[in-house]
Amino acid sequence: MNVLSIQSHVAYGHVGNASAVFPMQRLGVEVWPIHTVQFSNHTGYGSWKGRVFDGPAIEDLVEEIVGDISDEHDTDEEQLIKRQDDNIYVADARVHISVVDKLLGVDLLPDEEEDEADTLGGLIFEMAGRVPARGEIIKHGSGLEFEILQSDARRVKRIRVHVKKPPISADDGAADTTG
Repeated sequence: MNVLSIQSHVAYGHVGNASAVFPMQRLGVEVWPIHTVQFSNHTGYGSWKGRVFDGPAIEDLVEEIVGDISDEHDTDEEQLIKRQDDNIYVADARVHISVVDKLLGVDLLPDEEEDEADTLGGLIFEMAGRVPARGEIIKHGSGLEFEILQSDARRVKRIRVHVKKPPISADDGAADTTG
């Protein structure tokens, strides 16, 4: 039997996972502790110090262990980007880069850079080196232009994607039209 113990954790003392995991292990149960809060309450520090993990971080961790979990926050990836006009799309910044690549027939991240970003918002952040402001346009080498529709101090939220047609070279313009 395996147990996933999702509780707080302190570095000094016996509460949360520190008190729950050991007795279960003594009973022969395999326990996987996930710490929602990691604090140090050692008297030498004078105050509580540590990190609180938010819900999405815990969900990501649990999904890595047990597989995909569907909840009210999950959305269909194709619904995160919608065609607005012939060469204009509006996207939620959470859309995965692979979805945009497939839909628009581009390769936004070369293989050696795939660890840099997973989402379109993350890619735009990496390209700009900061969170771009509303109205800014970030140009990508593939010919796409990303117009920031909504952002806050921490992240990009909505993007208008302009698909610019590559310029026709002299060779392409002189194509044989005689059939």
